[in-house]
Amino acid sequence: MEKAYFGMDTLRVTNGPHGNNSHKNSWAIDLGGEDAGISRFYAPFTGVIRRLRTNSNEVWFESSEPVQWADGTQDYVTILMIHANSVPAVEGQTVKQGEWLYNEGTKGNATGNHIHFEVGKGKFVSPYGWYKVGYGDDGSEIWNIYNQVDPTKVFFLKPTCNVMNAGTDNTSGAALQWKVDDGTTTGNLEANTYFTVSAGNLEYFTATDVYTNVGYLEREKSYIAYDSYVGTDFTWWRFRHPDGNLYWCAMLWDKLSAYGTLTSTELENKVVAVESETSVCYTCDPFDTANAVLVSGSRTKAIAQANLTLYDKT
Repeated sequence: MEKAYFGMDTLRVTNGPHGNNSHKNSWAIDLGGEDAGISRFYAPFTGVIRRLRTNSNEVWFESSEPVQWADGTQDYVTILMIHANSVPAVEGQTVKQGEWLYNEGTKGNATGNHIHFEVGKGKFVSPYGWYKVGYGDDGSEIWNIYNQVDPTKVFFLKPTCNVMNAGTDNTSGAALQWKVDDGTTTGNLEANTYFTVSAGNLEYFTATDVYTNVGYLEREKSYIAYDSYVGTDFTWWRFRHPDGNLYWCAMLWDKLSAYGTLTSTELENKVVAVESETSVCYTCDPFDTANAVLVSGSRTKAIAQANLTLYDKT
């Protein structure tokens, strides 16, 4: 299960919820990016553009699967974004987590480049995705996304996110409280998910996104994995070590590291693992058991045959 990540490199809320006009009685926020220019917004999860309305380039983007929320909820999410001058995707398109999805802009009723941003719990509500709730102080109509929720309940901030202005709730005057993903939030790995180490130098760590290891896992030994975390460079799994403590090791779908990191994903309730001792791998096909060969552009300039193993999660 993916975690829902805030989609910009910089968090700068220029207008908080429950304010005037289009934010009246609403959890809508305006996102200003790092400066007065046009910043990109990246997909916070893998999803589909369910509607693109050209009036103000309104986009409704729905998660393809339930996602992990910052408050612990696991559910579908639909987001609404408004004001991009141009949209780099089209209605019906699937956009993967981390891919370019939207831009700041001034199209429609907007002053200065920004994104009007709303979040709804659950799937897109057909056919329009929003409903009229009243009028702002300036007499303009207010439309909210269905099942609107507080964005801070849904989105994690990555540790690398530059927080310039977290925003203020205009009702209470209190600063919005965003959660930074520190790797301690439980993922959704099923019970008895495990991996077996065949690489001789697979490192393990006390925390994620660090590069000083505790030691190396034992070759041919199986370890129970408890939860996962999507970090800066890798997806990490936390596992129980024979010493009784929980540690982390780095895993990712299509990338192996020169430090013995293994690649893993799941297929039909099984764990799929591609492992290597020395090479870096990009976009090899782990399902091609005969030809899953790592590329030569590795740190050690080695080409290694990837070993594919399926492990029942029972």
